[in-house]
Amino acid sequence: MAPPDLVHNEPEFEVEAMLKSRQLRGQEQEYLIKWKGHHPIEASWVNESNIKYAQAAIEEFHTRSAKKRRRT
Repeated sequence: MAPPDLVHNEPEFEVEAMLKSRQLRGQEQEYLIKWKGHHPIEASWVNESNIKYAQAAIEEFHTRSAKKRRRT
């Protein structure tokens, strides 16, 4: 597996999928992210403000979640 790209000297990982979301009282929205090329056990919660280049993945997650809610 290739090392992650560096952005501002910090590793940048590619989002494969948004798995869940949560918003704890008084905090911003967070997403459980499955990282491309990593095992699902390595998924991690990330604040929305720290997800700069995955807007399409966020939109896809919310579209998918809305469809699930309509079916139940």
